[in-house]
Amino acid sequence: MKRIFLLLSFLTTFYSLISAQTIYVDIYDTICSNIEDKYWNGERLFISGAYSDTTTTADGRDSITTLYLEACYCPITFVDAYICEDEAIQRWSDYVPGSNTYSYTEKEPQNGCFHIYEVSYYVYIPKYTYDTVYTDECILPFYWRNHYVTECGVYCHNRPAPYGQERCPDQECLVVLPSRTGLDYTESHKLTITPNPVKPQELLTIDCPLIGTDNNGLTIEFVGTTGVTIHRQTIEHLPCSIQAPSQSGLYIIRITNETGQVFRDKLLVE
Repeated sequence: MKRIFLLLSFLTTFYSLISAQTIYVDIYDTICSNIEDKYWNGERLFISGAYSDTTTTADGRDSITTLYLEACYCPITFVDAYICEDEAIQRWSDYVPGSNTYSYTEKEPQNGCFHIYEVSYYVYIPKYTYDTVYTDECILPFYWRNHYVTECGVYCHNRPAPYGQERCPDQECLVVLPSRTGLDYTESHKLTITPNPVKPQELLTIDCPLIGTDNNGLTIEFVGTTGVTIHRQTIEHLPCSIQAPSQSGLYIIRITNETGQVFRDKLLVE
């Protein structure tokens, strides 16, 4: 019995010693006092120093947390630069295609503090223009923009870019297609294709108000520059949604109604 009493006394003393111990927590932080604040227990801090806070844990022990704050002046450099849209898409996963600017803030360690860079990129979106000729309208071969055109296909020429965007030249393309013979179409009846240009396999919306809605069935085709139909399907009405071709290039979209009338326009897949 005496041994049990001594053991209980020892355990009581041991737990009393543990509960009497204070817990210390140290936190280190650095802020740029000229552009940001530090809030600690509801207090706004903007100068260097040690700031302590005492709380009580669930088992009754004191917990002292000390913030060691280094507040320094951070120089700020504003950087303006240019970048091609293709590079922007590859570099930044959150870049939205079609945006003309992209900005971000970067911190670089310097002498125990930071150098802040406010970077703003002007995103240059190259312009693409294209024209179409048919082999029954010209004599092959012929010379165009430093290219010898010998067969059907797409021929592109880089045009001088505006100052500062030399890496992002605009492009002018010539599309040489087979003879118009056998291609019945109504040139004035243009289709509405959105978006155009389009990314490979992106979803397209196609419409043509002149066709109307009273149709039993329409045939839609994607025709390549060699005159080969790469996709054909039947649709019941317009507007319709359809997936763009998987390969980059210029295509002719043809829609034929039940009377044999053909409506067409160009689609550029980037």
